[in-house]
Amino acid sequence: MGMSAAERMKKYRQNMKNNPEKYTEYLSKEKQRYRKRKANGEIPNIKQCTDREKRKLRRKWRNAKRKLRKETKEKSILTPPPSPHSVDESQSDSRKRGRLRVKRDRAKAYKKISKLEKALDRKTKDAENPVTKECMYRECKMCEGKQIEFENEDDIKGKQVWVYTWKNKHEERESVKPNAAIWAHLTPILSQLKEKSPDLDTIHFLSDGPTTQYRSRKNFFLMTEVVHNTYGFEKLTWNFTEAGHGKGAPDGVGGLIKRTADKLVSHGNDISDANEFYHAMKNAGLALDLHMIADDSIFAMDKTSSVSLKPLPGTMTIHQVVSHRSMSSSNVLRTRQLSCFCSKSLDCPCFNPKQAAVVQQDGVFLTEKATKSSSETTLEGSTKSTQSERDHSNTQLYPLSHGNADVDLVGKWCVVVYDKMPYPGVIQDVDHDSAEVKVMHKIGTNRFFWPMLEDVIWYNYEHVVMLIPEPEPVTKRHVQINAEVWLKITEALEM
Repeated sequence: MGMSAAERMKKYRQNMKNNPEKYTEYLSKEKQRYRKRKANGEIPNIKQCTDREKRKLRRKWRNAKRKLRKETKEKSILTPPPSPHSVDESQSDSRKRGRLRVKRDRAKAYKKISKLEKALDRKTKDAENPVTKECMYRECKMCEGKQIEFENEDDIKGKQVWVYTWKNKHEERESVKPNAAIWAHLTPILSQLKEKSPDLDTIHFLSDGPTTQYRSRKNFFLMTEVVHNTYGFEKLTWNFTEAGHGKGAPDGVGGLIKRTADKLVSHGNDISDANEFYHAMKNAGLALDLHMIADDSIFAMDKTSSVSLKPLPGTMTIHQVVSHRSMSSSNVLRTRQLSCFCSKSLDCPCFNPKQAAVVQQDGVFLTEKATKSSSETTLEGSTKSTQSERDHSNTQLYPLSHGNADVDLVGKWCVVVYDKMPYPGVIQDVDHDSAEVKVMHKIGTNRFFWPMLEDVIWYNYEHVVMLIPEPEPVTKRHVQINAEVWLKITEALEM
């Protein structure tokens, strides 16, 4: 079988390379041919190429250079090494420093230089403008007596100026007073009701049941203080709707006000604070009675509730709270799991009503059922409270259920079950049938740590095993549950 065209061409080139004279002549002709083609413009100069053609041409050069280096390396492997006396030491050292090592060293140097430049820029900026947390609080020497200054006060007239301050979580919690704000907002409404209907003796409230607002001990206390003692109502009820009850009339009023404000802003009006918002709504012609509540009213109301309070037993299962003026002096409330309005006196025995006091008196927390007397209640409440506190102080370990689920559990440690494994965590919020818990992650037997991303989820009470004391630190990051408590947990879960 004859040779192919490629094989014949390969054989021709090999014969030419074996003849040095013919090969030198061939190279000379090829060089002249290349110069002629380049002069005629058949081979374009790289400066005349487009960006895409430049990339293609350079890629071709890189591949050719890589192929040449590979062939040279293979030849050097096949060629026997030179005799020791003919090796130059400088050549040997230069061969050790390859291209990859040079690239690597350069990359390290550039990275270090870039890092140092950024650090230098940071130091320079900090030296020129040393703003710290103390500066934001105006506690440092430079900022203590400093005031906001403007070069030209005429330029800022009619414009918004925002001032930001540092605030930690404790300060944030202290500044938010939801219960006092609720009754500060209800005060003008109750006053208006009494002016229009002086003979009105009973009032009913209907709301949802957020644990930090309406369904809390401060709200129950202010309920008796404001409604009975300040405005003289004889009877009141506060009714909590079930979770996910949907929208109501207040949501419609709020939506109307927000739409009106958006319309005013879209027409070029500026609303920068609550006072401007109030006057804008008053002038908008809405058929609503609007009232402006100052901060002083909220702080004054908050001082009213600065007494020792206790949560009502089974707060999360309560759906109606009833109060009479005759019981307001002792701050006693009647509670039901379901609302009932079958009696005008609101004293009906429907749905097993219970009574409880929200104020702690002389170290005794008063709790009683409707059928028991006040003296029996005080003794029984004192015994139960003392026994509960003793048990809690000794072990701080008891199951979580519907009966003891109240707002007082927020912030306490517990153990939840997920995929048949126990995990410790902190209770963030509670509901009538579940608790929101921020849990830790497991890294071994009775060894846990806080994850980088918070793991917060709602767990049914059947998945909350028990309340526990705070885990003990093992390392800077890892903690473990007390050995006796861990044994009880494993026994409860049959691990």
